Amino acid sequence: MRKFLGNKKGLSAMQDAILFMVMVSISGAILLPAFTNDSLTKSQMEREKDEMADEALLVLLATTEDEFNYVLGKTIIEEAFGGLTVDLSKSKQFGEDILNWITGRTEYHKSYGELIAECLACQIMLPIGDKNVKANILTKNFEEQLEKNISQRLKIILGEKYAFNFSARWYPIMGIPFGGEICIGSPPPNNAYVAQTWITIPYVPEIEISGEKEILTPEILKSEIEKNEFYKNTIGLLDTFPKSDEEWKELERNLTENITNLMYGILFTGLGDMKSILEIALDMIFESLEKMLKKTVKDFEQTVGEPIMGIMDILFKKIGETIFQQLGEKPPETESMEEYVEKLIEAIKNYFLNGVVKNVNQLLRPLHDSMENMIKEMVRYILDLIKSGVEKINEIKEQIFDWTINRIRITKAEVRLSIWEV
Repeated sequence: MRKFLGNKKGLSAMQDAILFMVMVSISGAILLPAFTNDSLTKSQMEREKDEMADEALLVLLATTEDEFNYVLGKTIIEEAFGGLTVDLSKSKQFGEDILNWITGRTEYHKSYGELIAECLACQIMLPIGDKNVKANILTKNFEEQLEKNISQRLKIILGEKYAFNFSARWYPIMGIPFGGEICIGSPPPNNAYVAQTWITIPYVPEIEISGEKEILTPEILKSEIEKNEFYKNTIGLLDTFPKSDEEWKELERNLTENITNLMYGILFTGLGDMKSILEIALDMIFESLEKMLKKTVKDFEQTVGEPIMGIMDILFKKIGETIFQQLGEKPPETESMEEYVEKLIEAIKNYFLNGVVKNVNQLLRPLHDSMENMIKEMVRYILDLIKSGVEKINEIKEQIFDWTINRIRITKAEVRLSIWEV
């Protein structure tokens, strides 16, 4: 009897345990939809806000302005007006009318994607000291007006519920802040919803080979790299397998030296007969500026009479004097307006090509460490490939090409929009 009761108690305890597990399971089944639904709802909201950021960015880039107005060289012209016997800048309305008449520009039916690309492509942003300096003194008002319009347009698209940060960056050499940059809005928080895409820069990168101009393609770049002595030295170093730690260190030093010279040649200082990517980008920028300035002068010659054109000659030369002074050069003595403009363009171009490109190592000193780290990382990867067998030489060659080509983005600019609730 005692044994039977013991079994009965054990059976009862087991039944209680089973009942408890069933009740827990039922409770879980009842509550699970609530927990799951909450998780799914949150995930859906996150996805919708990401999609909202994507859509807002695409709408902005595709939106077309019937008329986009700006003044070419506005700051310089105002300085020139201030230096005249009669200060034209004192009367605000009269001064603005004169400014718009002389160098006011209007872009018709262009999308924001096109306007942003044009703005980035003519800034000539350079890393000097601890600052990124936008050196194009003629297109500052273009940038200011564009930033103002983008801000207004995004407020319409997003409404009052969202704050935003918009940025656009054109770095012809990835990781090197040379080129152009626009940034609008306060810094985004960590929980912002981000949309990112690429736009095309309105330039065709050309190089001159054997007296003929050709579009710079990955195939042409590979061909020019293979002719370079630093590249040949690099490939030559791969034929031997070091036998001691000291020999491995020596190989690492030699690879680092040759690859550094190769990369700096490609990107900054030139590669044999081929100009550097920096020089190619500057050439494209100045070609665009030259067309812009010559068109301004030509438009005036066609629309105003000879007496007024004489007054305009005085104003243009006064503007030119201001620019020459900023460049540290003496204005040319010439009566021809066309020749004066050509000399001015030549002086601006020479200032950058001689003053910037020739001293690129000094100007880009703040970025030396980041370039050095990238090259060291590449060398370590090459050493690992060598240790795995010298039959990997062809793969190493392709890695050098890919590493270089992936850092050249002359024709692409990144645009990014971050939004968050306020």
